[in-house]
Amino acid sequence: MPEIWIALTGVIILFLFWRQLIVFKMQAKINYAPLVLIIGSISSVSLFVFSSGDGELKHDIQYALFPLLISLIFYMVMYLMYQLKIKSALAEKKEHEKLLAVLIANIKEYFSVLDDKLSDIVSTDAKTFEAVQMTLKNELSVFNQLSSRQEAILKKLEEMYTQEERALHDIREYLEKEIPDLDAVVHRHIDI
Repeated sequence: MPEIWIALTGVIILFLFWRQLIVFKMQAKINYAPLVLIIGSISSVSLFVFSSGDGELKHDIQYALFPLLISLIFYMVMYLMYQLKIKSALAEKKEHEKLLAVLIANIKEYFSVLDDKLSDIVSTDAKTFEAVQMTLKNELSVFNQLSSRQEAILKKLEEMYTQEERALHDIREYLEKEIPDLDAVVHRHIDI
């Protein structure tokens, strides 16, 4: 009977070991190593307690410690695997932190370069805006000068038009009044 109990304990421990191997690379999964140790201890104690008692004590203790020995062997292997998993996770975490620090440094550098470029653009825009304002002011002053000169030219043209009208009016008057008198004088001289 103790051989069956030892075999059953061995099968359970092998199953838990196999399960530990399956979930070894998965994150946040249970560590079965303490469970293996507990099952081996329970099996050893139960074998010792339920031993027939008619044989030697040494023989009963050997049978009782055999499941504990198996569980200790698997516990050490599983515990080493668990520690390896923890160490590799820590190493991965440190590597990620380093990469993240490099990435943050690169982002800071990029933003500082971007900030410098934006400052240059703002400065250039301000200079361009000032240049455009100066150009517009100059153009407005030129347009004001042209407008005042145009007004002066218009006044002179109006004066010339007025003078022309007066001259035409004087010529008409001359033609209407003086020419007939002159024509009469010329005809008199011709008649004489």
